[in-house]
Formats: sequence, C-alpha cells, structure tokens
Amino acid sequence: MEIYALEKMNRTKAARDVLAAFLRSTIATLRYGHTVIYEGEEFYVPYMRNTYKISENGESATFLVNKLSMDVMIYGSSQQSLVQLNPLDMDEEFIIDGGYNDADINLEIEKKMHLDKRMRKTITRFKPQLIDSSIVYVREPIFYVKGRDTYVFAVDSLADKVDFQSIIFIKQRIAENYLNKQKLSCADCG
Repeated sequence: MEIYALEKMNRTKAARDVLAAFLRSTIATLRYGHTVIYEGEEFYVPYMRNTYKISENGESATFLVNKLSMDVMIYGSSQQSLVQLNPLDMDEEFIIDGGYNDADINLEIEKKMHLDKRMRKTITRFKPQLIDSSIVYVREPIFYVKGRDTYVFAVDSLADKVDFQSIIFIKQRIAENYLNKQKLSCADCG
C-alpha cells in the first residue's frame, strides 16, 4: 500500500533513548520495575494534516492531529522545514487504520486555534483558509519491555514521546497479524 510518511529531518534522539529515559523516571520504575527493552516492529499511525494560510499576512500553519488519540501538534511556517514527507510502499499489516472522523478532527483543530494565544489574536483579525488537507502516517517503533511483567510501548517518532493512546490500536493490530499468520500456517498444514 502506498502511503506518505512524515518524518523529522534532524533526529536528536533515537526512539529507544526516549523510552529508556521514560523508564528511568521514578514513577515508571515504581510501576514497571527494573526493565529490559527489546526492539519490535514499526507501525505507521494515521495523522490528519491540515494546512491553513492567512492571505493578509502570508503566514501559514500546519496542524497534525493523531487520528487515534486526537493529539494536536502545530507547525508554523518557520518550523515546516523540520519535517519531511516521504512516499513509502508498506505492507498493510504494519499500517493502523481507523480513528476519529474528519469532522471531529476539524473541531479539535478549531479548539486548538482558540486556545493558543497567538493564534486566537490572528484568527480574530483575519480568516484562516484551509489550503491542504491530507492523511499522512507517522512511524511508531514498538518496544517490548520485560519488567515485573511484559509490556508493549510505542514511541511517537515525531513528538519524541511515549505514545500511550495509540498503543491500544497497535496491540490490536499485532493480535490480528498473529492470527492471520496462524491461519496461513494452518492452511499450509492441512
């Protein structure tokens, strides 16, 4: 399946380092115990990418909204060069589908516009126009962590944070992939 993946241009931290820093925190140590990290697969999570432009002053802002968790990130016109859009051909088993619909996402973006002080001033004087809307995917590496129990963590490679909200959908996709492989191996047996 052909997708467009959004990636940071200059990565400062590896996903494993982001997870390791989280697991070293006091609260994580109390909850998960001393842990060992094992690398897993990479899944691609859908994001809605809306670009708004204000024609009066030429400014533009790109909103990236995680379709699974409604996390909103804003990239101003100066920050848009920090991310790159790459076409990829991926297996469907590593692409997460579903999430919120476009109308709910647009409402969340409007809320974010009204909460941001600088944006609120701009939208009261000028009318932002939606110039581009598309679905892009962000790579989220999966890590299996052995501590008091075995845990699965996903790291958002765009925001450099542990993604607790998308992991539910990713675990579901891991289970579906496992069941599909079992069906294929059973079909070969009999």
